[in-house]
Amino acid sequence: MKSPFAPSRDGEAQRQAQQDKTQATAPEWSEPIPLDGQPRVPTFPVEVLSGWLAAWVRETAESTQTPPDLAGMLALAVCAAGLATKFRVEVRPGWSEPLNLYTVVVLPPGERKSAVFSRVVQPVLLQEKALQQEMAGVIAQAESAHRILEQSLRGAEQRAARAENAERLRLETQARGFAAQVACHKVPETPRLFCDDTTPEKLSALLAAQGGKILVASAEGTAFEIAKGRYSEAANFDIWLKAHAGDPLRVSRIGRPDEIVDNPALSAALAVQPDVLHSLGQQPSMKLRGFLARWLYSVPFSLVGRRKIGTGPVRTETERNYIQNVRQIWSLSGGVSDGQPAPLWLRLTREADEAMRLFEQEIEPRLAVDKDLHPLAGWGNKLAGAAVRLAGVLHAIDAASDEQPLTIRLPASVVERAVRLARDYLLPHALAAFSVIGTDPRLDAAKAVLRSLPALVRGSVTSVSSATCVFTVSRRELHRHHQRRFSRAEDIDPVLDLLIRYGWLQATGEGRAGRGGQPSPTYFIHPDALREECTGHC
Repeated sequence: MKSPFAPSRDGEAQRQAQQDKTQATAPEWSEPIPLDGQPRVPTFPVEVLSGWLAAWVRETAESTQTPPDLAGMLALAVCAAGLATKFRVEVRPGWSEPLNLYTVVVLPPGERKSAVFSRVVQPVLLQEKALQQEMAGVIAQAESAHRILEQSLRGAEQRAARAENAERLRLETQARGFAAQVACHKVPETPRLFCDDTTPEKLSALLAAQGGKILVASAEGTAFEIAKGRYSEAANFDIWLKAHAGDPLRVSRIGRPDEIVDNPALSAALAVQPDVLHSLGQQPSMKLRGFLARWLYSVPFSLVGRRKIGTGPVRTETERNYIQNVRQIWSLSGGVSDGQPAPLWLRLTREADEAMRLFEQEIEPRLAVDKDLHPLAGWGNKLAGAAVRLAGVLHAIDAASDEQPLTIRLPASVVERAVRLARDYLLPHALAAFSVIGTDPRLDAAKAVLRSLPALVRGSVTSVSSATCVFTVSRRELHRHHQRRFSRAEDIDPVLDLLIRYGWLQATGEGRAGRGGQPSPTYFIHPDALREECTGHC
């Protein structure tokens, strides 16, 4: 029986087949990624980190046999948390960024997330214990003084209540004085640097008690589950929105003291399983209100099945440098304004500002309706800001490495490294993460286009050897077949970009002329999309 994929005898189809035969060469293919699977993503660029942190990330990844992404992303968040509220980067007048980060690494169960996580947060634990020991005596003395003031107030009130005439007025004045002292006397809170299983209400209380900053760190997805509404009837993540940008926090609840934080700076270092991330897509408000847009995602490939056995530990010197330098970052002092702690402003050099402008000019057009980043526009709109925050964090990491005071000018080299991390790593990983979450509308369209390819290659098959078939399809053909889904031809471009990224299509670099003579871009089709047809024809 004649193959249904044999070229048509129609003259136009024959000419088209001949044109394809002269233009097409067999492309090199790797195994495509299922549209329900994870797209190809780059490995964490360890080289953007300073020497001491790069060495620790590499050796930790080798020792635990985990992707370097895990240690690298969590360590960046830990360093950022130590800088939060103390520093702020002014890019240009009217645009500044705090240095706190929300990072999440997505890996399946059994990936040794907990082993890496415990090493990442060890310096924070040590710093917290040291601060608690340092403050224990101060807190005890303040609590004693407060109790004395309260007892003095009660005694003065009781005496005033029993007195009469002029004596009563004197004792009332004395009681009011004690009341004012009690109101003004504050007992310092026990230092807390990070938390885990915490409700939004408790999180806002911790921020108020800890000077406006705290780190949420966990090797589980508990923080996401709570934000989705584990302990309430609806999602409750306002604190995450405000404390990412530094919007003033004003919380008033019946039976609780007011919580007031002018510049909250919440940081997060999470390692979660894919199903946790996927469940976020089931809560529409988390996307519509910008919760998902605030996270820096990492979706590394699993090493399970390819891990080395019997790897050695991280070198003692490397571990010691990591702990000392992270604690040094957490010990940095910020600025002072009107006698109160305030952020110290960091600013870009002229060359650094130019590097930042080039990155903005590169990203902005891709956010347009018909471009590849439009489905992620909420996240993409924050990418330049994320690069600025990363530049500030990398600058502090460099200073810790060089054992030099932190300068207030960010050099171009730091901004360029931050841009590289944002553009070449975080962007493709965000695309992969939103595929897992299921908020990328291109996926359903891409699946429909992929299913339609067998029907579209009829009359467009070119055999370049006895063993190889090359299938091509034009954008015009795809658009005509899916006109109900794509009103304009250019509307299909983001979907084609996704199919290329997943390995199902490759651009030929050539155009196919239509009836009007205007060439339309053509694409090679992966043989797996047409496995039976290709085998039958060739």
